[in-house]
Amino acid sequence: MFSGFPALPLAPEVPEIDGEFEAEDAMGCVHNMRNLPVETVHLTFPALCALLHHAENSTRYRSVYGRLCGLQTSTLVEITEVLPNPLREAKVRDDYETPEQREKRQREETEAMQAKFQRLYRMHQEEELDSYQVGIFVVTNALHSPYNNVGLKQLMDLQRNSQPHILLVYDAMRTSILGRPYIRAFVPSENYINYYNKTQEKSAVHLRPQELLQQAEVTKYGVLREVPVEIAVDAYHALNFENFVTAAPPDSFEVIQQPVIMDYVKALVDAVQDGTESLTQMLESEGKQNAKEQNQDQPLAQRVDALLSLQHVRELAQHLEGICDSLLLTPP
Repeated sequence: MFSGFPALPLAPEVPEIDGEFEAEDAMGCVHNMRNLPVETVHLTFPALCALLHHAENSTRYRSVYGRLCGLQTSTLVEITEVLPNPLREAKVRDDYETPEQREKRQREETEAMQAKFQRLYRMHQEEELDSYQVGIFVVTNALHSPYNNVGLKQLMDLQRNSQPHILLVYDAMRTSILGRPYIRAFVPSENYINYYNKTQEKSAVHLRPQELLQQAEVTKYGVLREVPVEIAVDAYHALNFENFVTAAPPDSFEVIQQPVIMDYVKALVDAVQDGTESLTQMLESEGKQNAKEQNQDQPLAQRVDALLSLQHVRELAQHLEGICDSLLLTPP
């Protein structure tokens, strides 16, 4: 039932940073301009509470996006702040709109959102939060993919600015239904970073993106690499937790017998079907493009969006299989 769920252990105590040593160390955070590959993500308890709070604005059909602030030391990234993007205001629509009215409304909504993002960007600059951005986050559910080209582009912009580039994913629906937190972190794989940097070079203009993708072995190692997440609880919050009464976690057999589980399984089946249909359309389009360019021998799934879609469908299928196994093992 909990297939794909992360462990989310408590983070061990991290020794204090020796400022004098770092100032002299050639590989330290002062002199080293290139961050080491991330191996662990520490999500501080205040940042975790903020993430759960912002998740209240997410629904089955609406995800919440935003940026992560923190600091990287060696191979560890500590997330200390979660800042959501502004939400789009829902305007009351008329029962009937002419094409001109709809175009005007959409243009006004777009301009209002752009103005909000500009104000938000200036606020981040004034507080210097843009210098401490370590990635982006998305609060969504298993029915919708958290992986897309827009988010990937934001991560690569951070990477090119020599900043940490974490994608933090929180599935609020899966957490509330199954009673176990689902928080995962990803970074672009080294193979994808090499591919992306190659596409930015003028010398590679004559090469097809599919060829560059194969040369970088992105199809073999994937676009994203998962990084373990640990919850960092400081001494102050740990002291408060000593007298904090919590209920025991529910029994897995009791959870799987909830009436909402069957509705959730049906929604997962529909999501798998929609995902496979979307992936099939991508592969058919890619096959037609290969035939047009007389590259019939070229293997399919050599596009970034297809690889991201394939990753989401695979995770959906594993999640659905885990729930179905638990249903079969549940006594009548």
